[in-house]
Amino acid sequence: MSAKQTLTALDIGTSKIAAAFAVRDESGRLKILGYGISQSQGVRKGVIVDIDQVTEALDTALQKAERMAGVGAKDAYVAVGGPHVASQDSHGVVAVANPKGDISESDVERVIDAAKAISIPSTRHVLSVSPRQFVVDGQAEIRNPVSMSGVRLEVDCNIITASATNLRNVERALESVELDNAGFVFSAAAAGHAVLTDTEKDLGVLIVDVGGGKTDYAVYSEGALCYVASIPIGAKHITNDLAVGLGLPIETAEEMKMYMSNSYTPFSGRAKSVELPDISQYLAQGEASEFTSKTVYEGIISIRIEEILSMVYKDLEKNTYHKLIPAGAVLVGGGAKTIGMQEVAKHIFRVPVRMGKPADPTIKHGKMVVTGLTDELTDPAFAGLVGLLQAADMITTGKGGSSVLENLQMNITGAYRGSGLPKGSSGGIFERIKEVIQQFLP
Repeated sequence: MSAKQTLTALDIGTSKIAAAFAVRDESGRLKILGYGISQSQGVRKGVIVDIDQVTEALDTALQKAERMAGVGAKDAYVAVGGPHVASQDSHGVVAVANPKGDISESDVERVIDAAKAISIPSTRHVLSVSPRQFVVDGQAEIRNPVSMSGVRLEVDCNIITASATNLRNVERALESVELDNAGFVFSAAAAGHAVLTDTEKDLGVLIVDVGGGKTDYAVYSEGALCYVASIPIGAKHITNDLAVGLGLPIETAEEMKMYMSNSYTPFSGRAKSVELPDISQYLAQGEASEFTSKTVYEGIISIRIEEILSMVYKDLEKNTYHKLIPAGAVLVGGGAKTIGMQEVAKHIFRVPVRMGKPADPTIKHGKMVVTGLTDELTDPAFAGLVGLLQAADMITTGKGGSSVLENLQMNITGAYRGSGLPKGSSGGIFERIKEVIQQFLP
């Protein structure tokens, strides 16, 4: 990336649409130039339901970012999430092209392609491929087989797929604001680049991205992404519960939730003498005496938080990934700041839990230093946005490594860059059969 070339990241969520620009400065650090936020419209549970509304909100966010940064954008990396995203394990095997020599990057690329040759519905597309381990002539737990000797190369991968329809709709929205698609990335994986340490990824860690209409989560173990999923419930459901339970307008319920999240700590030693903030201003006349912050939290908010996090844990337990997170759980997303979220997470996951803040100087990530508007963006709500810029910068500049393997570990798809989603193969069935056979030939 040249000194004047900028990176653009977009986070199209249910509650907000955020855009950010960054550039690598003379000292080699990633510098955030500007960002813009607009209220999300046309998105439900991470899925676009109205392209025109999304386009309008996206254009607003981009204009704010461009005015702050003083630069424009030609393409953008986009964070995606929601229940339409899923992952599955896959195994690939190839013969090493030169068995008397070393394993090359070409061999790694072929074995990855072999692992990608899985049967998926035509309505889905591969979003990214994350190698978990390589096996060379029966020797397992190899992270990078390049330059090793061997005749048979295998790989265990986690493959993330997403709805082709939704990805295509995202690209339509980008086209409407005259942007090309630089790459997609799962939102929780993007946030992981900004808030997870290498040690946490090696030991095993869970990252939970609590958004407005959905909650995305991912598990890292032995340095690799090994599982991702999403549930269609988020922080907006807490707001809705408050509105229904207390008979409040949605706007007032959201204001009340934020007020309590910023002012009231329900687990601060459970001291009875703690003075609870007055919430009577939010309630209808005559109802103030019936509610306190304590009763509202315990009777409404904590119940929904427990439901959200319990669904995450039950899914991990069902797939046995709950055993792979000894390093704990990291919470990100705007919804993660909801009152009691961290405390309830400790109770449900039974591991250490912390809030993930991007560009936090107290956390050493083993990656580049992020400068610029870090004070404004050092917030769990912007973890995915900042992490996406970091991952894109590593690939663009080669800081994350120039090999096929290291680029794959950035979790950014390269399948759709520049030309949109594939509309079909022009070579026909025989060409596709030829491509599959070539993957297994030296």
